[in-house]
Amino acid sequence: MLESYTKTIALAAVASIIAVLALSIIMPSSDDYMPDNPYWNGQNVFAKTVNVTFTEPKNLLLEPENTILFIISPEKNITEDYTLTLKNFVESGGTLVLMDETGKINPILEELDVGVKVEPYPIMDPLYYYRSWNLPKVTNINPTTPITKNITIIATDVPAAIKIEGMQNIKILAYTSYFSYMDLDGDGQPSKDDPVGPFPVIVEKSYGDGKIIVASDSSLFINSIIVLGDNKILLKNIVGEKNAIVDSSLWNPSAHSRLKTFTEQAYNMISAPEIKYTLVACVATITYITVRKEKIEEEKADELQQVLEKHPEWNQQLLKTLKEARENVIQ
Repeated sequence: MLESYTKTIALAAVASIIAVLALSIIMPSSDDYMPDNPYWNGQNVFAKTVNVTFTEPKNLLLEPENTILFIISPEKNITEDYTLTLKNFVESGGTLVLMDETGKINPILEELDVGVKVEPYPIMDPLYYYRSWNLPKVTNINPTTPITKNITIIATDVPAAIKIEGMQNIKILAYTSYFSYMDLDGDGQPSKDDPVGPFPVIVEKSYGDGKIIVASDSSLFINSIIVLGDNKILLKNIVGEKNAIVDSSLWNPSAHSRLKTFTEQAYNMISAPEIKYTLVACVATITYITVRKEKIEEEKADELQQVLEKHPEWNQQLLKTLKEARENVIQ
């Protein structure tokens, strides 16, 4: 009886683990900016609009002229080695797009000596906006660049301002209206000390054989914003025919995302023919041994039952003891 309960519990545990792993694959991610996140804060539409891969970039110098790298709201610290890789990538003809409103990309901008930085204060606009002041409509667009072709409105989501510290080779592609202001105290209302617009929110700079694009809003291409204004056109103009990469290694994934990644990697590993057939052989062997053992136990139980049916007056416990003693002698 105890053995039966143990088997049931073990099977239930295995079934639960399999169910959890399956759910981790089926359920979409809710992490910010993730391509499999269909909710407002994901980039599911981004992934469907252009040819893009969300991954840790490797071998950036293989075809830099055909590659565009997005760094969006990095959560992890940027190392000097990584910054040097970015520098070599852009100088060799690559395009680097930095998107952030918190100032986390400022170390990259400073190390690469781009001549701009993000001022981490929200820009509000009481006249040109979507739904609320902290979703400004950007209508001042530079019409002379390929990136801003056919664009009249860019939707933003709590953007910051880009401070230009050196004008060399820097093009302002888009800036907020004259009614916008920088909300220094964060009260959502204009104050006498709040700087007023216009403020640059997207700039471009030639850098070696490549270029760097800076946007002071990491949410331009999330699902809830990319469908507003001409944001989808902006994305297509930026990427063009190039291979786009979003560096997802700079984000801190949730527990669900980590489990999902682990499950996918495990599945890919066991899908390899040499591992798959080995596992099948092991499962078949274990199943055979288990079934054979159960059959032997059933035969032994049947033998004892047959004796008791012929001689019901005999002591059942004594018969079991004699049977076990016989089996020990045989072994």
